[in-house]
Amino acid sequence: MNGLYTAGGLFGALFSSWLAELLGRKKTIFAACITATIGGALQAGSVDLGMFIFVRFISGLGVGKCYLSSLLSSHPDQCKFSDRMYKV
Repeated sequence: MNGLYTAGGLFGALFSSWLAELLGRKKTIFAACITATIGGALQAGSVDLGMFIFVRFISGLGVGKCYLSSLLSSHPDQCKFSDRMYKV
């Protein structure tokens, strides 16, 4: 069951950059957070093992998208003051 969560995270991370190019960074992060929240709620309310396993993958998909989208957006792109940003 943990493997499906990780597999969902892998697919979410792979598709998050494509989705961010299509929708934009903010909408992608919002969609990923909604997917992870719905996945978590459905995990808590699952009634049998098959539903739990499927929803575990969906929850991992949302978390993988959210992690990579926020990670890619945290790095500045072509900042002219980048040498000053990292000095302490």
